[in-house]
Amino acid sequence: MLYAAAITLAAAAVATDLRSRRILNWLTLPALGAGVTIGLVNGGFGGLATSLVGILVGGGLLLGPTLIGAMGAGDLKFQSAMGALLGPWFAAIAWVRGLGDDPATGAGARSRGDNPVAGPAQRGMTASVDVEEGTGCLETAEQDE
Repeated sequence: MLYAAAITLAAAAVATDLRSRRILNWLTLPALGAGVTIGLVNGGFGGLATSLVGILVGGGLLLGPTLIGAMGAGDLKFQSAMGALLGPWFAAIAWVRGLGDDPATGAGARSRGDNPVAGPAQRGMTASVDVEEGTGCLETAEQDE
């Protein structure tokens, strides 16, 4: 059920972001509340703590780009809601996998045209995370000219 809620949230966020270039509060704020509630009901205070840390990690990783105007606050709230639903590891892995991309649509920062910030994904770089080992790396792809 938890994954179904996250997939539904992501699908709705993608649809609204592609249509209006906004992720609306009526979508993200109830999802934040649902994530915290589900965490508390399913895991007690430990689940509540996991959901709250997920919010902090998801939102915290996007706070810098939001403050410099690289993305909107809806992206930050969306990532926070996903962190609340799926936990801090998911939020961190999603951020690493999409460095420089819009969290909802996966569109690169340069694809917006009005955004001067290009993330590693637009420079031919890829990110990978090994959850079991707790390690990650950023690799440059070879460019054929």
